[in-house]
Amino acid sequence: MKKLDYNQLAAEIEEQLQKAENLVFATCANNRVTGRTMCHVNDGLVIMFGTGGDSLKVQQVQSNRNVALVCGSLQIEAVAELCGAPSKDAEFTRINEEKYPWMKDAYPPDPDVEDTGMLVKCHPTKVSIFKYLDGGAHWDVLDVEKQEAYRL
Repeated sequence: MKKLDYNQLAAEIEEQLQKAENLVFATCANNRVTGRTMCHVNDGLVIMFGTGGDSLKVQQVQSNRNVALVCGSLQIEAVAELCGAPSKDAEFTRINEEKYPWMKDAYPPDPDVEDTGMLVKCHPTKVSIFKYLDGGAHWDVLDVEKQEAYRL
């Protein structure tokens, strides 16, 4: 195991998340695992997206907040947080509209129109990146909980 610079690896991960248009979001409840492709935005390492308030995703997160995400070569273990109507979070709305201008009207901007969606924020606990370096396969790991970065 080789120790890496935590901030440098975190910045690399943030950049990959920013550039990617979608990721796979996996949830599990009652021995049922499901995955689906989502358009996402990120604020640092925090990954955010909107979904239907009564969706299977929301139901499963209510039962089990531990989730997994895959974005290109990133494998992400995270804890999901259900944050209410997406239109009520100004920072999410701003970032989402910048990244996906065609989705500008996806969430009701009018406060008198009920937003029945759900903003999901995923807080990574561990991120692994597969890399092929110097003729061999490696994993660069960002352990967010321990604030450590290393290569396997």
